[in-house]
Amino acid sequence: MTVYSFPTSESMSKSFQNFEQNVLGKEKFLFLGSAKWCGHCQQLKGAWADMKSQLGGNKTKFNIVEFDDTAMQHLQKNHANHPVTNLIAQAVRGYPTVAIVNKANHKNQVEFKVFEGARDASSLVAFAKSHA
Repeated sequence: MTVYSFPTSESMSKSFQNFEQNVLGKEKFLFLGSAKWCGHCQQLKGAWADMKSQLGGNKTKFNIVEFDDTAMQHLQKNHANHPVTNLIAQAVRGYPTVAIVNKANHKNQVEFKVFEGARDASSLVAFAKSHA
């Protein structure tokens, strides 16, 4: 499992260079859009951490991308021309947003499947595994 969190301690532009190199080429990844000021996001933190633990380390094929609201604003402003970033920017309507982003088997189309289940670790794990 690989986890990409944005922004990182790097500058925003360097962080997004890493995003373009390491994430946009992936066929599928689990996405979390959150905000530090969001109470629901803070409540999700424990379940999200448990989910990552349950999905395992490098032996799993999950790629996880975590964006905070600052990164989302940067994404919308500076990277909207890429089909994946454009879809993410349009699809995130509130926080937290958990989704599977899938480019596999779609000609020039990207699927953004939003998680709508209970915000607990077992539900998040089941959602991720159902889209593995």
